[in-house]
Amino acid sequence: GQDIIFNVYNGGVYYKDNAAISGRAVTLRSTASAADQEFVPIIASQVLVSDNSRHVVCFGCNPLDSDAQDPMLIRWSTSEDKTVWYPDTTNSAGELRIGVGSNILRAIETTTETLVFTDVSLHSFKYVGPPYTFGEVRIGSNIHLIGPNAVASTGSVTFWMANGVFQMYDGTIRDMPCGVRQYIFSILNTSQVQKIYAGID
Repeated sequence: GQDIIFNVYNGGVYYKDNAAISGRAVTLRSTASAADQEFVPIIASQVLVSDNSRHVVCFGCNPLDSDAQDPMLIRWSTSEDKTVWYPDTTNSAGELRIGVGSNILRAIETTTETLVFTDVSLHSFKYVGPPYTFGEVRIGSNIHLIGPNAVASTGSVTFWMANGVFQMYDGTIRDMPCGVRQYIFSILNTSQVQKIYAGID
C-alpha cells in the first residue's frame, strides 16, 4: 500500500521500497527469488495494481518465455505478491492477449472495470475470479485515443480525446458536444500527441 511500482512507457518496470527513503528504485525482476526472476516482466507499456484483487498488472509486456515486448499482451502476478508471475494451480497469476489492434495505448481504472485502449479499439478488463482471474471483452471498435495520456476518469464516467472528436464512456460510448472542437483539431500539432494530457477539474 505504501510502496511504488512504476514503469517507463514501453520500457523497464521498477519497484521503490518507501521504507528505505534514501534508496533508489530497482527493477521489479530483481525483487524476486532466483527461481521466479525469469518470469517477472522487464518491459511494459503500463503497469498498475488492481484496486480490489491486488494483482500487479503489466500491459503490453514481454511473455513468459521471451524478453521481447508483445504490445498486445496483458500479464498479472498472483494476488498480493509482486514477484510471482508464473501461472500455476497454487496461485492466481496469468495472462491474456487482446486480439484487436497492434498495441495497447493506455489502461485506466474505473469503479467497475479497467478500460484498455488499443490503437483501434476499447476493451473492458475486469476481475472474474478463479480459474481465469481476469477476463476481457471488447466494448468499442474504431476508437482512436489520440495519445496515451489523453484520457481521464471520474470513476463512473471516462472521457478522452480521440482523432477529431472528444468521447466519453459511462456504459455506452458516445461523442461529447464541444463548441471549439473544429478549432482545436485545426491547429493541433499531431506530431506532439504524446504530450496531450486529460484531467478532471
